[in-house]
Amino acid sequence: MSENINENMTEKEAKKAEELKKKELEREKYQEQLNDPNLTKKEKKKIKRKLEELEPFDLKKEIFSWIRIFIAAVVIAFGIWVYATENDTVISSTTVSGIPIQLIESPETVLSVISGYNNTVDVVLEGKKGTIRSVTADDIKATADVSDITTSGRHTVAVNITAPDGTTIVSQSLSSVFVYLDSTTSVSVPVRVRYSTYMLDDGYELGDAVPSASQITVSGPEDVLKTVEAAEVSLDLGHLSGSVSVTGNIVLVGKDGEEITNPYLKLQTSSVQVSVPVYITKTLPLTVGFKYGYLDASNSKISITPSQITVKGEASVLNRLTELSVATIDEKHVQSDSIVYEIVPPDGVYLSSADQTATVSIEHIGTELKSIVIDNFTVENPNGLKYELQNKSITVTLRGPSFILTYITADSITATVRLNFDRAVSGTSTVPVEIAVNNTLGGVVYEVGEYTMPVRIS
Repeated sequence: MSENINENMTEKEAKKAEELKKKELEREKYQEQLNDPNLTKKEKKKIKRKLEELEPFDLKKEIFSWIRIFIAAVVIAFGIWVYATENDTVISSTTVSGIPIQLIESPETVLSVISGYNNTVDVVLEGKKGTIRSVTADDIKATADVSDITTSGRHTVAVNITAPDGTTIVSQSLSSVFVYLDSTTSVSVPVRVRYSTYMLDDGYELGDAVPSASQITVSGPEDVLKTVEAAEVSLDLGHLSGSVSVTGNIVLVGKDGEEITNPYLKLQTSSVQVSVPVYITKTLPLTVGFKYGYLDASNSKISITPSQITVKGEASVLNRLTELSVATIDEKHVQSDSIVYEIVPPDGVYLSSADQTATVSIEHIGTELKSIVIDNFTVENPNGLKYELQNKSITVTLRGPSFILTYITADSITATVRLNFDRAVSGTSTVPVEIAVNNTLGGVVYEVGEYTMPVRIS
């Protein structure tokens, strides 16, 4: 034995080495036996067990073995805890606060709740600890039934609590609530658009907003509806460079502009589409036209106050305009040399300035008025009616250059009475008299005013 051991080993080390060599020889022996094909399963199992006993100590394998044991212990402990929690028989209690009380109404009722719809209740529940622990306000239902109330006024209604399964109601902070009911009706209110914010570049102007509905119907308690002034849409438009169409939510407002909130007010629609035009502005000179062209720069001076006006509209429309005509003046029927006209812009153009009217002043240059009595009439009678002119003469007023009017007489004027009736007539009728001036001297001479003749038809 001493021959196989290093001379430098201690006696203890030598002994241990000898034991290891002995185990190694035993393992070789059992390994040879395991290879015997004649062995039974029982014998093989016994030999394998002997080989395991002879295996040298492995620290890493030992650590892993203990880890597996620890994990198994943790899993078993968790399972025991879950079982204990689910099957906890310990009774516990909890307080759940702020549970909203829902009012139950009948769809057929003509009464609506005005007040009493915003109450909450606190509830104390009791049950198994595992059940109580998970209860929230959403798990509890609190109701007050007003569906059987048929008269307006203040009523006391019981509060009913429905608790989750496995719990018992110990107490509740409210056993009843006060509600006020009133008759239900409906009204139509105007839709108003208000701009909260917007920004425009220079040269642009905001037009009048056009909501898709000018009015909406609101139904609810009669007393509350009396306070509703309008349905308002507030729009935050931001920066605008052109016309837009946006959707705005509706809020109801009172006479003071304050929002009216009541869950029992029902709107026909909650939002509307609003068209918001964005216009360019342009300053245009004001002009007038003349029906017959009798007046021009040679015989009159025309002035318009104001001489120009600022308008707004789509760029595609305004870019085509160079002036804005106030009126077309009928020279024959001008009653005054100063006439006030309403400024009516064309379609798609809107007044931007405060001026809504313009005054047209006419100063006649080198012309005057002359009155001539006419007693010779030409009568057109295509239907062969029996007639009698009721006036022997009329007085005609002419305007023209002074030197020409000197030579104009009654013989220079043709007065035509036209009996062109489109229906059967009898008795006295007033018909127009057309005036024509036979002027061979040049210059413009025309009648001023309207002329008629009463005619008796028999």
